[in-house]
Amino acid sequence: MNSLLSLYAIVVCYNGKRWLEKCLTSLQVSEYPVSIIVVDNDSTDGSVELIKQYFPDVKLIQSKVNLGFGKANNLGIKYALSEKADFIFLLNQDAWVRKDCIGKLLDCFRRNQKAGIVSPVQMDGSGTAIDYKFKQHVSKYLLEGDISSLEKESTNTTAEVAFVNAAAWLIKSECIRQVGGFNPLFPHYGEDNEYAGRIHYHGYKLYVQAGALINHDRDQKEDHFGYLVWKNREYVSFMKHLLNINKSYLSCLWVCIDKFSREVVYFTIKGRLAHVFGEIVASFKVLFSLSTLKRNRENAKKQGAFL
Repeated sequence: MNSLLSLYAIVVCYNGKRWLEKCLTSLQVSEYPVSIIVVDNDSTDGSVELIKQYFPDVKLIQSKVNLGFGKANNLGIKYALSEKADFIFLLNQDAWVRKDCIGKLLDCFRRNQKAGIVSPVQMDGSGTAIDYKFKQHVSKYLLEGDISSLEKESTNTTAEVAFVNAAAWLIKSECIRQVGGFNPLFPHYGEDNEYAGRIHYHGYKLYVQAGALINHDRDQKEDHFGYLVWKNREYVSFMKHLLNINKSYLSCLWVCIDKFSREVVYFTIKGRLAHVFGEIVASFKVLFSLSTLKRNRENAKKQGAFL
């Protein structure tokens, strides 16, 4: 199976010069051959110049504006599909793959015919421990078993998950042609949750493959949010619920109302008034967007949506 497959990796870059050499080099020396696409979101730190000088074989797509994660990946996905890619590997600019990682992910597809997305295990930047946020996500969204089955590098365990973040996704092109691209309503964050929902809607599954490893060089601690970040985060959270096409629109509305009520009460009791205000502002923003969100739900169900 593997020897005949064309695989394209897409790296969305925004001012990621400090990581790019390690990220792109890891793809170049992968045991499984990879064609590389970089979509640059109008970087100003010399990222483009570095790519042109040291990675001339990389297909560089330059955007004149910052498109965010989802829309930038859509540009790369369209190009890869036009080149007849069998698989597309999405990789964050602040991550790099182990040499045998991609081959192990492809083996998972061979064993699981309904797989749409397979993720490697994300280690931290040092490679000595599982990435903090990855561990949180997988522990929450594992459909059976527990995270310990994925922590052993020597194991060949494959775990089905409801969701895993898109720092490193290997996606079957057949799946992309059915499910489509990332939803353009999400400027940054949340687009991978919504996409995972559409994966399930179209009958595909998500897996994490133990022993297939990447390093993800980001903060290994809990996030703390002020008003502006919390407001934007909650707006995205409301959108994720409302755009869940696996549930009816009315049930999604009820989930949002319940979430709003519980969180306003909780933050009021805790005296975190900035969070209360952020919650209220985000909810009003969603209210004014309901007609757009409802139309988007219908578009998201279509074959090849948003591509």
